[in-house]
Amino acid sequence: MKLLRLVLVIAVVDMLSGCSGLQHRADLYVPGIYKGVGKGMHGDIIVETEFSTTGIIAVRVIEHEDTPIVSDAAVKKIPEAILKAQNTDVDAVTGATVTSEGIKSAIQRAISQALRK
Repeated sequence: MKLLRLVLVIAVVDMLSGCSGLQHRADLYVPGIYKGVGKGMHGDIIVETEFSTTGIIAVRVIEHEDTPIVSDAAVKKIPEAILKAQNTDVDAVTGATVTSEGIKSAIQRAISQALRK
């Protein structure tokens, strides 16, 4: 009876981990560097995002026209937060919301390109 309970518990845990997205896919992305473009306050924001097969390994804002003093924090913090979170569901930088959203949008476009179909 104890063995049956153990087998059932293992089966349920295995099913739940598959449904919750906790399974790790080794082939989620096609490795490489992908560019994405988002809209900033004063023009396009161009971002390069580098992927391994399993995740985002680097994010670089390579071009933008937003005011440096206002956008500097977003240009620094948003890529760092996305790299840590491994997705674009991160908070915008206060005072640089448009730049933040533009960077996130550009990275989301890069993610769309890199996803293995």
